[in-house]
Amino acid sequence: MRLNARQCEQVRTLIEGIDTAMLTTVTSDGLLRSRPMAAPPLTEDGELLFFTRADTPKIREIVYGEQVNIDYVAPQENRYVSVSGRARILDDRKRARRFWSEELSRWFAGGVDDPALRLIDVEIERIDFWDESKRRMSAYIQLAQPPAHLRTEEDEWNDQWLGAQHVSDDVNVAYPVDEPPD
Repeated sequence: MRLNARQCEQVRTLIEGIDTAMLTTVTSDGLLRSRPMAAPPLTEDGELLFFTRADTPKIREIVYGEQVNIDYVAPQENRYVSVSGRARILDDRKRARRFWSEELSRWFAGGVDDPALRLIDVEIERIDFWDESKRRMSAYIQLAQPPAHLRTEEDEWNDQWLGAQHVSDDVNVAYPVDEPPD
């Protein structure tokens, strides 16, 4: 599922001005591995697009298991955002050119045509953020939810907060609303 235009704008607002994100992948032995990455802008398709090198462990880890998490932190603003999604590796020069910035040249000596350049395309499945008023992490956007028999009380609260739309027993689509419930 893709984010709609309103959701994209809300996500941009949440991550705006945060220059570094922590990208977490799962290793082949099931461990979590995080590393700082230049925070990517949200594409018009509602995806996050990281630039990386073909010879890095994160490429193998994403090929092994596509689930990733990206954390954005701006402690001075008490802003903490966690993005979960599925990643895929792309070797797409046209797309790389479109999102290229000169800051990336320090990692890619050959520029956008560097043969080692790869893209990590993350399709967002869920976004959580620190809700200062509740003093806890809260779901902001959740595009897929667990089946009814696996749902928790927190899932129910998030549905009310997000204005989730029930699609079937396995899928709920959540759309953020302007204000959380009282």
